[in-house]
Parts: sequence; C-alpha cells; structure tokens
Amino acid sequence: MNKFSNDTVSVRQLVMLLFLAMMSPFASVRAANMAALAGKAAFLAPFVFLGGVCAVGLALMGLFKTRIQSEGLFEVARRSVGDAPARVFAGAYGALMLLMAAQAMRYYGERFLSSAGRNPTILVYAVLMATLVALTLTRRFCDLARAGQVFFVILAAVLLAVYSISVLSLQPVYVLPVLPRDTVGTVSAGAEMLRGISVAVGAAFLAKELRKEKKNTRRIFLWTLIFALNAAAMMFVMTATFSPEITAIIKNPAMEQARGLRLFRKVIRIDPAVVALWTLSDFCFVALACRVAARTFSKAFGVKEKKLALPVPAATLILSMTAVKTSLTGETILPGQGWAELILCFFIPVILYFVGKIREKNKLKKLKNNA
Repeated sequence: MNKFSNDTVSVRQLVMLLFLAMMSPFASVRAANMAALAGKAAFLAPFVFLGGVCAVGLALMGLFKTRIQSEGLFEVARRSVGDAPARVFAGAYGALMLLMAAQAMRYYGERFLSSAGRNPTILVYAVLMATLVALTLTRRFCDLARAGQVFFVILAAVLLAVYSISVLSLQPVYVLPVLPRDTVGTVSAGAEMLRGISVAVGAAFLAKELRKEKKNTRRIFLWTLIFALNAAAMMFVMTATFSPEITAIIKNPAMEQARGLRLFRKVIRIDPAVVALWTLSDFCFVALACRVAARTFSKAFGVKEKKLALPVPAATLILSMTAVKTSLTGETILPGQGWAELILCFFIPVILYFVGKIREKNKLKKLKNNA
C-alpha cells in the first residue's frame, strides 16, 4: 500500500512543472534582456543565476528542515517570525503572483496570436486562458503537477529537435572567444534571470502537498542544475545564431529560432509545434501563479482556498485587460516591480532563515537560564 496520499506530489513532478512554467518567460523575455545586458557572455549568466538560486534554496531548505508533512512556506514563516509578518509576506507575494499572471496572460496572448497568424481579439485568448485556469483551481494541485509531467516530455522532445538542427547553422564567432572584459554584464544578466524564480519560490507555499522524502534536496539541486545548463545552451544557440545584438532586440528569440531552422539548406517549419509547446508552458505558468496567489491570499486573509478558485482568475483577466497597458517586453509595468520581485523571492526567504535561527538561539538561552 502506498504510504503517501494520492493528493500529494513528488519532487520530480513539482520540478518538472516548475521547469515547464519557467521556460516560457525565460525564452521569450529574459533571453532578450540577458543578451542586452551581457552581450556575447550572456550564456554564462545562468551560472550566476545558479549561485543565487542555491542561496535561496539553502535558506528555504533550512526553514523547511523541521517542517511536517502538512506545512508550507506560510506555516514555516509564521513559526519563524510570527503570525502578522507571515500574513503580510503571504499577502504581498499573492499580489505579486496576481500581477505576474496578468502580465503573462496579456503578453502570451499577443505572442500566440501573432505567431499563429490569427487575428481575433486578445480578449478571446484571455477569457479562454482564465477559464482553463479556473478549472485547474477547482481541482487538486496534484492534477496540475501530473499534467506538467506529461507536458515536460513534449518540451524536452521539441527542445532536443531544435538544438540538434540549430547546431548546423551556428556562427560561433558571434560568441567566442569570451574575454574577461566581456563578462562585465553577466552579474546583471544573472540577476535578470533570477527574477524568473518568483513562481518557483512561490511553489514553496504549496509544499503542503509535497511528499517529504529523503532525496528531495538532492533532486531539487539536480533539476536546478539541469535548468541552468539548459538555459545556458539556449542562450548560446540564440546568440550564436542571430548575434547578441540582434537577440537583444528580437521580441521572441526562441520563436524566431524555430522559424529559421535549416536542414540540408532547406527551411524546416516546426514553428507550429513550438507555438503549441509554448502554449502549454504559458498555461502552466499562469495556472501555477494563480494557484500560489489563491493559496497565499487564503493564508493572509483567512479565506478558504476553494472560494478563491473563481475570483483569482477573474481578477487576473481584468488586470490583463486594464492595468497591463503594454506587453511584457522586459520593462516592468510598475515602478520598482523588479526590485519587489527580488526582495520577495530572494532577500525575504534568506532573512526569514536567519531570523528563525536567531529566535531559536534566544529560546535555547532562555531555557538554559531558567533551568
């Protein structure tokens, strides 16, 4: 008999879903920004990103070291810093997820319609996306995770095909050699990529459904390394195909990469498959961001999560059609949004870890003094 409930998800399922959700914003938005910041050394930025993720990961693992099966990031944070600060953190994170879901819904809709050669209004796409997201919120989180596992296999197959064919048309002179002076912008590019972990850190709020197993830490690190290596490979292929300067100004480098594939001097048209692939990735990102928003709002305001299954997608739809005036082209739509993402996703988890450690030491001192 399985010792785990059918409502739980394994680390493998979760990281596959996160991999899929994070690929779409990276390939369409972060890649161009990273090329603009780091130039020919942009393919090294994912390794800077890896260092930042390891810092956040170590902080989260330290926080979760003593968690029980039914606890997520909110419960762990509450134990570390108290109820009120944990509610504020959860509410702020939920607002960020709602905003990012709205931005993604708007941008992804415009990208899908332009890439697919269709001309309906963006509202049709947004309504369909919001409807599908609402349906996933009425279901268990494990259902989305299992679907993501299947979608990941499709992602891996298409990426492998794109990489294999792209190697034949690369221009390494655009990228190599990389001299020390060329690496000046890699830290900034790594920080830009680090902004993309918002939804991954947000998934820690959903850890209530995560199975507590011995090899979780090793598997998370391994998949993080795989994601960074994949991102480095994508950046190398894109910049070595178009040049860093052109990659920086292309609205969707990954899509253009798929359109320009050549095999034996003939153009290979696999961009319809890539459009379908990114649509799956888009859906996973928006669905996961809305799931995190619903969970965090339920914790912050004491509302049952099921009651937010419709309000959260509806709010995302309204924001995407009203507050998001422009596409997500790398420029934040609100002043300071980039800093808000870094603070909530990077600095606060680290601060929570150290505050928790300090409070734990103070408790031990009090116990010794009272003994």
